[in-house]
Parts: sequence; structure tokens; C-alpha cells
Amino acid sequence: MATKLNKTADRPLQSPRVIVCEGADEYDILYWIRHQRGLGDDAVELIDAKGRTRLPTVLGDLRFQSGGSGVQLVAVVMDAEEQSASDRVLVEQLEAIARAQGFAYLSHVLPDARSAGAMETLIRRHADTSVAASSCADDWERCLSPSVETRTVAQKDKAWGHVWLAGQGAFHSRLGHALAHNAEIRSRLPAVVQHFESLMDEVLSAPLS
Repeated sequence: MATKLNKTADRPLQSPRVIVCEGADEYDILYWIRHQRGLGDDAVELIDAKGRTRLPTVLGDLRFQSGGSGVQLVAVVMDAEEQSASDRVLVEQLEAIARAQGFAYLSHVLPDARSAGAMETLIRRHADTSVAASSCADDWERCLSPSVETRTVAQKDKAWGHVWLAGQGAFHSRLGHALAHNAEIRSRLPAVVQHFESLMDEVLSAPLS
């Protein structure tokens, strides 16, 4: 039976380092990496904000949440989406909230801090294009080309990513869950795993406030 992951900090926080994830996919991958390294909550706390719009609230409440006064560094992991003016305002707002509480702050915007898109954009970039799952996802996108043109990069890549995942031969409802629980899928996306490994390294090595 699969272990149930605790995605909310409903207890006193044990580490001065906290990673707040926009959603469950990023959380699951980082949880797996932390577990593989033999680390626990005392090394770095992980929190699933359960949605982009909840990031400011989660960050704003962190100092007062469950003994969170010991927090010194916060990293936020989120999708770039369109990199529109409102997206950039959100990134700036989150940093301002963190700084106002005296936290050292790291921002990790997927796929690469420069491009529009999401975690699925990173997966699409590194997926093996020679396998059937990639071809099926490309064909699916072409079939919907009239409506695809009105979608953002993030929307297109998220849809493509779920079709790609459906072609992997094992049922998983989410890409993050698949990467955390399926070694074969991880072996097909080593660059994506390394991306999140590097993110964890950055948080663990960053100086505290």
C-alpha cells in the first residue's frame, strides 16, 4: 500500500528552510528527492500551496503557522505561465511578502526562469521524441490545432504532458506522482529529475537570514 504523503504543515515546523510549491506535482518530486537523500522535515520543510492563487496566503501565514517563527529561508516553486504583467506582479508580490517577514527568499520559476510555460514544458523539452508516447502526444495536439492556437504555452504543454503520461504503460493521474513513484518514468526523464535535484541543492546550501 502506498504511503500517504502529508502535504500540509499541520504541526510545528521543524526546519528553518521551507519550500512552498504551487501544486502537488512539484511537491511530490521534491518529497521523493528528500526521501531518497535520507532527509526529513528537520532538513527542509515542504508545503503544497494547493494552487497558484493560494501562494500569497500560504507565504503570508507562514510566520504564524504551527510554530513557524523559526523559519529563516523560503523558496517558492511555481510555473511561469504566460509571463504576463500579472504573472510578473505575482512573482514580485511573493518576494515582498517573504522579505517583509524577514525571510531569505529564493524563487524558482518553471520551466527555466526565462520562458513562458510550466513544469510540463520542462518535461516536453526533455522527453524522448523517438518513442510512441511523444508521437501520440504530438498527433493529439495536431488534431486539436484550431483550438490549440488560442491556448497559452503552459496550457498546451500541460495537455501534451498528460497525453505523454498516458502513453507510458502505467496508470498515473499526475506527472509529479509518476516521477515520484515510477522508476521507469524517472529513467526516461533524467534531466527533469536533475533539475529538481539542483533546486533542492540550492535550498539546502543557501545561507539563512
